[in-house]
Amino acid sequence: MAGRPAKTLLQHVREGSFRPARHAQLLAEADLPWVGLAQLQAAFRGAVSGPERDAIVRDFQAQIKTAHAELARRVGNASTPPLDVALAELGRPGSFRQLERFFPHFLRHQAGERAGTPFMLERFQRDFLREFWRRDKRGRRIYSVGLLGVPKGNGKTPLAAGLGLHALLTESDAPEVYGIAGSKDQAGIAQRFARQWIEGSELANWVSVGSVLRCQQRNGFYKLLSSDGRLGHGVNPSAAIVDEWWLFSSERERESYNALAHALHKRGAGRAWLLAITTAGYDKHSQLAQTYEKAINHPGVEHRANGFLRVLRDEQSGFLFWWYGRPEHLEGAIDDPAVVRACNPASWLDPKQLVRDLQRPDTEELDWRRLHLNQWTANRDAWLPSGCWARLHSDAEIPAGADIYLGVDIALRHDTSAVVWASVLEDGRIALRCHTWAANEKATAHQFVPGGQIRLELVEEFIRTLARDYRVREVAYDPHFFARSAQLLADERLTMVEFIQSSDPMAAACQGFYQACLEGALTHNNDPVLSAHVEATAVDKTERGWKIRKLKNSQHIDACVAAVLAVARARTHTTSTGPQIFWMDS
Repeated sequence: MAGRPAKTLLQHVREGSFRPARHAQLLAEADLPWVGLAQLQAAFRGAVSGPERDAIVRDFQAQIKTAHAELARRVGNASTPPLDVALAELGRPGSFRQLERFFPHFLRHQAGERAGTPFMLERFQRDFLREFWRRDKRGRRIYSVGLLGVPKGNGKTPLAAGLGLHALLTESDAPEVYGIAGSKDQAGIAQRFARQWIEGSELANWVSVGSVLRCQQRNGFYKLLSSDGRLGHGVNPSAAIVDEWWLFSSERERESYNALAHALHKRGAGRAWLLAITTAGYDKHSQLAQTYEKAINHPGVEHRANGFLRVLRDEQSGFLFWWYGRPEHLEGAIDDPAVVRACNPASWLDPKQLVRDLQRPDTEELDWRRLHLNQWTANRDAWLPSGCWARLHSDAEIPAGADIYLGVDIALRHDTSAVVWASVLEDGRIALRCHTWAANEKATAHQFVPGGQIRLELVEEFIRTLARDYRVREVAYDPHFFARSAQLLADERLTMVEFIQSSDPMAAACQGFYQACLEGALTHNNDPVLSAHVEATAVDKTERGWKIRKLKNSQHIDACVAAVLAVARARTHTTSTGPQIFWMDS
């Protein structure tokens, strides 16, 4: 039978069993989470003589004895106050005051210049949490769901871990506290923060450490929840913390969020809460992106700090949105330290250093924008530059009876079908509008068609409706699925223009669309479906020119293809009658 494994240095320190003669060499192990002891470890590794090392080991043992004596004095079993008494000294139960004082009383910073010092909440953290913690006259929470957006390095994960511990210790009804992140490693970081805080403080009197953190007095636990949503149903959360929500991209990950968010009511009105703390992403199909778009376009959104902080306090729905970052449509320099500071509220970050990082050869600008300006960016393989499409949004209308040019892209089952119409405005810009159909309920589209297949008569009738409201000059289409429909519409005296997707002129149409976007010659009404299809589009360079494709197989770009066709025809101002094959393969 194998013997018991040797204890680590960390175990000896916690248990007070360190003996210099037997365990001195263990000081060469990884640094302990206590600053003073870690400094002695570094000195031990750098010592050049035996006597010097012996002296360091004696100092190390003396510090351990002193620490254990102090811990026994403060939180020994005989003098440990009941949990409720200890918490009551910090403030009234459920109050922001208690929460604010909980952090420095029980928690210490674990890294950086502040390592070992009390965890004092930063002003931006206090501002957000003070609002998120508000209660009504009945003592119920105003907000059940919060979204805090801040760039990388602003202390998201330690804050999340501290809030999880606070919920475990302060909720009295058998609390279930869940931490979830887009990756297992990310979730594990928060759990490590929590474990080290417990093991290094009086929290160890009330919370036991393991794969699950348990508080026996509360009959509760704080655990990591798998991001596979199939495993998340049946939970009864008191609190849930979602770390780096931007990483949630698959249907299973979306369902893991839903499993928590839609179980908050189980505890009763105004009791349970969910908080997502995240940086921006680049996938506008994600759950976070859709939430973000709804929030920034809400009529109640507040623009603070010159627009670099956007806040939505939707008390009616119980949702709080608090987002630090550079708006996507904003133009101008990104390397201004004042702009970087406005996006990064944590006092310990140096905006000048972040600007210097931008100049490094190994820095990708899109990544830097997303991580340090908290700005939604395109995927580096995306067709349009970051923010380009968002800047084309305007309130311009297409008047009834105006000349319009239609682009049609058809898919019957797995993708979407799209009709985009374009009209040249008086100022010369081309305005775009869109309608899409999908046979899959989860697809990004305006209209779901049950039965597993898109019926072409729906598209045909929609085009006829447009013809009643506007003057349809041309309908450009790919004949792959639409040839018969095109003939029917041509018989009704609509001018049909056949586009072959693999033709040289199609590549030219793609180039023209791209150039029009860069020049601001297009405008749209911020239709989320059209925007999603455009932002999901990538291009490959071929001998004939550009060929558009999907960034991901799960995304849809049919509305973008239709927009390319519509814009190409609008730019030509061509008038013609009767069906024709306009562009053929070379």
